[in-house]
Amino acid sequence: MRSHSQRNGWQVALTMIVLLIAAGIAYLLLESGPKVLPDDETPVAKMVKVRKILPDRYPIFISAYGTVIPARRLTIEPEVTGLVTRQHQSLTPGGKIMEGEELFAIDPTMTELAVKESNAALMRAEVNLKEAQRKSKQAQNLASNALIPDTELISLEAEALVQEAEVARLSIARERNIELLKRHLIKSPFNAVVLEENLEIGQRINPGYSAATLIGADEYWIQVSLPVDQIRHIQLPKDSKQGARASIFLTSGGGKQFAGNGRVIGLRGDLEREGRMARLLISFSHNEAASASRKVAPLLIGSYVRVDIEAGEINDCLAIRQASLRSNNRIWVVDTSSKLQIRDVEILWNMDDMVYVSNAMQPGETLIVSPLRSAVPGTIINAQPLNE
Repeated sequence: MRSHSQRNGWQVALTMIVLLIAAGIAYLLLESGPKVLPDDETPVAKMVKVRKILPDRYPIFISAYGTVIPARRLTIEPEVTGLVTRQHQSLTPGGKIMEGEELFAIDPTMTELAVKESNAALMRAEVNLKEAQRKSKQAQNLASNALIPDTELISLEAEALVQEAEVARLSIARERNIELLKRHLIKSPFNAVVLEENLEIGQRINPGYSAATLIGADEYWIQVSLPVDQIRHIQLPKDSKQGARASIFLTSGGGKQFAGNGRVIGLRGDLEREGRMARLLISFSHNEAASASRKVAPLLIGSYVRVDIEAGEINDCLAIRQASLRSNNRIWVVDTSSKLQIRDVEILWNMDDMVYVSNAMQPGETLIVSPLRSAVPGTIINAQPLNE
């Protein structure tokens, strides 16, 4: 029993000695191995995209939206009664008719007869006038020799005046019938596009009947709405000075299409009932659009369009994208030491995705256009030019 206990004690002691020797060897290996000494920490430059921009003078525009309306609109109503005998082949909705061309004709038979009757009545009255004047002159000679009483002379002179008035009345009646005869031919008063037509050959029409509606083909107007405080930036026509120029674009789901150029021709004297917006009128010439070198989209009455109106210029400013303007109206720039700087700017004008701000950059600096998780002034920047 005693020998067995001694044997177990020796085994435990031997195990402890082996463990101590192994720990000592491991310690020596760790201490004698190569040591890695840390280098001094060097800051890592943050990579960003930059754009070089310079202050310049930029034209500015006010964008507004509105509807195309006719500059001239006319409802054709005849002034005589009769059957429609002729009609212009283009007198249909959408048809184009030149100034002075005949729109339609009304049967003139009854008016022609009235003119002939007026001529006959006038001729008879002129004969009666000559006879009355002859008798009056003869009576004057007789009265001067006291061969007839003065009362008879006065009566003959009065008859001559009555016949003279009758000739004047019948002359006016004939002129009226001749004028009515002209009005059996209805002509276009200007270059026109037919908006509506309510005629058929053989149809009987009366004065006041709405035969057709025409709109001017050479010029359209665009009525746009914009805030009242923006009117001060726009040149309105005054005396011989023209209004501001404007570019017109058709808007659609696919973007915008250039439709032509126009000019501001006036400011309406009232505000919109809803929204209390001011309303400008822009004149658009089809002739100018047809002669333009660039391709244009056709404008139709009722089209909803965008108009960019000239509003002057701003000097010594920076034109940057909206995404490059940071919170609190600030920009991030890389200075000549490749360090990030944060500058406060004043917004001078907004237009689409561009912002025009005060010049807060020094020569040689570039604008950071890419995002950063954190912008700390003095951060070393690895600036990479933006490929555009």
